[in-house]
This record gives sequence, C-alpha cells and structure tokens, in this order.
Amino acid sequence: MNRNRKIFIIFLALISVGAANVTVKTLLSDEDSKAGADLRSWVDFYTKVASSHDFRTQDRPDESLKLEVKPVQQYAHPSGLRGTHGAFYVWTREGRPEVVGSIWSYEADADHRTIVHEFDSLSLSPLMEMRIAKGVWSQKRVIEPQLIPNAPPPGETVRSRATQIKDLAQRFDGYSMTNETEIKLRMLPRPLYQFQAQNAKSDDCALFCFFADWDPEIVLLIESRETRLGPRWHYSAARFNICPMWLDYEEKRVWNVEKEPNTALTFGDPEGPFFAVHDVASQPANSKKSANSPKEK
Repeated sequence: MNRNRKIFIIFLALISVGAANVTVKTLLSDEDSKAGADLRSWVDFYTKVASSHDFRTQDRPDESLKLEVKPVQQYAHPSGLRGTHGAFYVWTREGRPEVVGSIWSYEADADHRTIVHEFDSLSLSPLMEMRIAKGVWSQKRVIEPQLIPNAPPPGETVRSRATQIKDLAQRFDGYSMTNETEIKLRMLPRPLYQFQAQNAKSDDCALFCFFADWDPEIVLLIESRETRLGPRWHYSAARFNICPMWLDYEEKRVWNVEKEPNTALTFGDPEGPFFAVHDVASQPANSKKSANSPKEK
C-alpha cells in the first residue's frame, strides 16, 4: 500500500469515528499532513461539482431539490481504480433524500484524474431530464418503497424511532457479484444521513450504505410512511454499481438487481434510477488547480 493510499484510509478513519477534537496534523508527519490536506482540497472540488447539478422532479419541475452542501461521507478505495477517492452528497425535499450522489475520481495518468458523476434517484417521481457531463439522464422508472417485514410500528418519540431505524438497518445483509465472485458487503453502522420529524411519526428517515472495501455498492433508505393502518416502516434500495447485487432481510431475499448496461462513457440505464458518467474531460492531478477551476456540468 503506497503512502498516499495509507493516508486516505487514516483520514477517513478519523472522519468515521467522529474524532472532532483530534486534528490530522497532530497524528501525521508533515508529508502525511500534506496528503491529508490534498484530500480535503479534492473534497472542496467535489462539492463544487455537486453544487453545479440542479435536480428537479417531474411532478414539481419549478422546484430544485436541496443539496446538503456538506458531504455525508468521504471515502477512498485503494483496491479499486487507480487512486480512487470521492464524497457522497444528498439532495432532499422536506427532509427526505430524493437523490444520492457520489462525486469521485481516479488517476487517468500521472498528471490527470477522471471525474465520475454517479447518482441514484430515490424520488417517488421521475427526475426531469438533465445533462450530466457528456451523458443524458432521462429517468422514467422509480423505486417504490416497500414495507419492512415484521417491523414494529414507529415509536412515539424521536429517540425511540431513531433506535428502531438502526435496529432495522442491522437486519439487512448486502451482497454483490463481481467477476463471478460473491462479496458480502459491509454496512457502516451510522447512517450517512438522517432526518427526524419533531411532530409526526411518518416522516423520519435514515440513509445507510453498503461498501465493498470503500467502494459504495448499495444505498438503503429506511423511512416511516403513512398507510391505511397508520405509520409503518418502509425500505428503498438503490444500486451504486452495474454488477448484480441483492439484499437479504433476516436471511430472506427481499431485493435484487441484475447487471446494468454500460457504454464507454455512461453506466446504468439512462431511463432507470441509477446513472453514472465518467467525464472524459479530466481534471489536473493537482488538487488546488482542480478545486479552483471546476468545469461547468
């Protein structure tokens, strides 16, 4: 493992455990601190790219979804494409995640990185058609939330519902199939994003992610929705890769998807809820140059 990749992992570990009072500089050498600062500069660039995307739904075309500007997760994936690292972003409406995006990059050559725009729509209405880098996302199909089997009704308090969400998430197991090899995925114990309604039991939600190493594969939304029997817990699952993948709930298969199509530039069916574009207009490998001059998307 080379030095930069080692630093990416240490830097991400600090983020994951919430070490807010410990600085990277106090734990690393000057050279290592520079690598950590470089990753932070790339996250600044990823945030500018995310901010350039204007998502709207077909049922409310005049209203942009709200970008949560601070990334909900940063990650590096040393065993993936060359020098892969990126950040997760969420676009919401009234607190509910509608679009989940990963802006990431990998080494194209010694002097450039290729930027990838990768998105899942969790909206109950298809998104308006939009151009993403050199691809066009024309979503027509949506992901319908499903009742979670054997789940208790949402609790009476914000705290009890938050506990229920985490317990329900732990009952799911995620898997993917890469090169005919089955991989059991790792779910981060803390949600990437969480919204808690103060005066209702039907709007709480939390977003979790399953990883292969640090490669995001599946996002899982757990939310309380109204039914004829009152509020009940539901789940929605979305892919972040074109390979076959599935979810088990209490050891029973509840969700699966087959391999998605891809071209040299785009990944996923442009009419489906998953779409990704590898931007062939690569950015300089110097993070400061990239962060200061992102291209319009």
